[in-house]
Amino acid sequence: MMRWFYKFPLRLRSLFSKSRVEQELSDELRFHLEKLIEEKVAKGVTREQAHYAALRELGAVQQIKEECRDMRGVNLIENLIQDLHYGLRMLAKRPGFTAVAAMTIALGIASITVVFSIVNVVIFGHMRYGHPERSALVWAADPRGEFTNPSEQIYLAWRERATAFEELSALADTSFDLRGNPPVRLGAARATANFFTVVDVQPELGRAFTEEEARSGAHVLVLAHSVWKNQFGSDPGILGRTVVLSGAPWTVVGVMPASFSFVRNHDLWVPMELGPGRKVEHSSLLVVGRMRSGTTIEQANSQLQILQGQIAREFPEVSASGLTSARVMTLRDFLIGHNVEHMMLVLLGAVGFVLLIACSNVANLLLARGAGRRREIALRLSLGATRGRVVRQLLGESALLALIGSAVGLLLAAAAVKYLGTLPVLQAPGAPPVAVDAAVLIFTAGATCLTVLISGFVPAWRVSSVQVTENLKTAATIGAERHRRLRGSLVIVEFALSVVLLAGAGLLVRSFVNLLRVNPGFNPEGLLTMDVSLSRYKPEAARGFYRQALERVRALPGVEGADLCTTLPLIGWNYGVGFRTEQQPKDTAQRQFANLQVVTEGYFKTTGLPLVQGRAFTSQDTATSLPVVVINRHLAGRLFKNQDPLGSQLLVTSPLDHAEAARQIIGVAADVKDDSLDAPASDDVYLPFEQLPAMWEYIVVRSHTQPAALVPSIRAAIAAVDRDQPIEDVATMQDRLDQSLSGARFSTALLSAFAMLALVLAVVGIYGVMAYMASQRTSEFGLRMALGAHPAMLLRLVVRSGMKLALTGAGLGMAGALALSRLMSNVVFGVSPRDPWALAIGVTTILAAAFLGVLIPALRAARVDPMVALRYE
Repeated sequence: MMRWFYKFPLRLRSLFSKSRVEQELSDELRFHLEKLIEEKVAKGVTREQAHYAALRELGAVQQIKEECRDMRGVNLIENLIQDLHYGLRMLAKRPGFTAVAAMTIALGIASITVVFSIVNVVIFGHMRYGHPERSALVWAADPRGEFTNPSEQIYLAWRERATAFEELSALADTSFDLRGNPPVRLGAARATANFFTVVDVQPELGRAFTEEEARSGAHVLVLAHSVWKNQFGSDPGILGRTVVLSGAPWTVVGVMPASFSFVRNHDLWVPMELGPGRKVEHSSLLVVGRMRSGTTIEQANSQLQILQGQIAREFPEVSASGLTSARVMTLRDFLIGHNVEHMMLVLLGAVGFVLLIACSNVANLLLARGAGRRREIALRLSLGATRGRVVRQLLGESALLALIGSAVGLLLAAAAVKYLGTLPVLQAPGAPPVAVDAAVLIFTAGATCLTVLISGFVPAWRVSSVQVTENLKTAATIGAERHRRLRGSLVIVEFALSVVLLAGAGLLVRSFVNLLRVNPGFNPEGLLTMDVSLSRYKPEAARGFYRQALERVRALPGVEGADLCTTLPLIGWNYGVGFRTEQQPKDTAQRQFANLQVVTEGYFKTTGLPLVQGRAFTSQDTATSLPVVVINRHLAGRLFKNQDPLGSQLLVTSPLDHAEAARQIIGVAADVKDDSLDAPASDDVYLPFEQLPAMWEYIVVRSHTQPAALVPSIRAAIAAVDRDQPIEDVATMQDRLDQSLSGARFSTALLSAFAMLALVLAVVGIYGVMAYMASQRTSEFGLRMALGAHPAMLLRLVVRSGMKLALTGAGLGMAGALALSRLMSNVVFGVSPRDPWALAIGVTTILAAAFLGVLIPALRAARVDPMVALRYE
């Protein structure tokens, strides 16, 4: 090691002070030569004789210098610099070749860099919390595995007994109104005091609230950075300021960092009161925990499931709820999901194929260029260059091409990633933004090195294996047949990979078309939605507010109908209520949950949700009339099989007092997609608003004009009832439908783009091979024409040669697509991963494109002038 430390500075000096070191070497050798001459002159010989004798004794001076340079270990670096300098000159001499090869590499590098930028966030990126690998969400579950938010009672028992977790915190959703013009609703969370400790993120300004503040119910809050910026103008004096929210004063004690968002993007956090004497009962909590170091998610799941069974046996109300099990889920799994990760890996594999196709194309170009340099290579070998030295020089040219292409590709990728980073589909709470960061740059550097090896080494090795004597004596195409076979093999690989990509893209396109054909259960055209939930009203006052608001909105020009509903289809948020039939015992194993919708009487007509049996709610369904319910077709089929459900009783648990009440089924509605278009139908129950006045309602408005144009009028109508009432989440139902398709649309568009890029590269590859083959066989074609061959025969000859390569590649690609089809099973909808139509479309597309790529060289070959061709050599 000490020797290395001694030699390293000397080698650096030899590299960067070359002239000085060379002069010192010459001076030293001259000194030794003079010493030898003096010794021999002292023995009585003449100086001239002494000089020759000293030279013979010392040896060849230039050879000694080379040996000294080798000992310094800088020859390799100097040779590399020479190779790169020579490579630059050679690339500059052929700008067309350089541009095509570099751009081919740039497209491959740009594709794989873009996708890895996304994969780096989705799969490898760390959530912006402390200890993200140990952060988990904990749910209560029923025996069937259906999970939901636990109650306060369950959470307190978990917190006391769950040893798999260092700490467990809890959140409960709420909201506050902030006065302004217009007023704003702030989505809030009541949080246990240890929440910020569990996620290991502290306020950027001020502090978090304390356990004492939580126990005493103190009106203190922590603001999200966006609210501090947008609503309070980034006021540096915000700490200690009193803010009136929903008519009550609250004191700001902290502001979170701009990078912090957690699951539901809350605008502020207030203390959660727990235990006896609390003012607010928490029946639905989001439980967040940090597992102990060394504890796996499987171990935590096992412990919580056993613990929840014990809690259910101890507390009758927990047992009655049917929540006898539990489920632990990592934050990453909850926010991103396995299907998204799987799709990202599919896309990464796809762009890997694109890069391989690009490398094959460049290798073909280098082989073609190397064929024209056989005499140059032969001359170098004849002058004493080793094959390894020639290969190293050719690899230097490939490395320069890869560096140029990678630099351009990185610029293209940076521009693409900057755009993609703005898309909502690539943004998740707590996840870092998509960007070209250090990890992406390292990956791109690795891809560049791989590109050099794949596209450069095989051509360099093959080109360097020339027959020196024959190539120096003649310009004939010695070894052309061997090169032609290699180039044909590369084209076959390109076509095989392209078929796999086209088949995959075809599957996603067919899957996306199937999604578009799914009936969401309602008519989204002309439907406007907005969240008008109340935070300052009591139930009876809420009924009066909504009545007046609907009357004013219905009176607006262009409005065909306006009604209330608790949640909207496709938004993925539902309120679950327990239910059972009269025949089912009040038993935990039979306990069931359905999605609750509290709606006004015109809801089904306004949304275009058809009733398949019975009737809708009317103005006669009031708080004093017979309790009624409408269920959806899926629930009716599951509960009543082939029997008529109308007139039967359904016992539904009230979300207000948790009391179970019998309701008569008066109608059956069509199924609605509550979560996503590719999700199976769920159980839905609809209750009349007059019998259960909810305070968390959406207003849905049907219009025969442009719905968005009604927003200002609707805001004014609601402000006339209460000027401080916020209106949030305004969007047309068509926009929400499009948003639900954004993930599938993004994946389909991306894979289709890569498949088309692969197709273009494959066509360019076969065109290059066939054009080169035609040029190499010009004399043969001329001779055939001179002997009477018809141009059509030459056309068929070239087309047959090219299509043979394409058909071979297509056959291998079909086998590869079928072998890899299982990887697509989790990302397609309504189509088999081995769908013959997708495969047929991919093969047909690639063969049609190949025919076009072959046809141009074939037409040129058919137009060969025999006299010119025979003089070609």
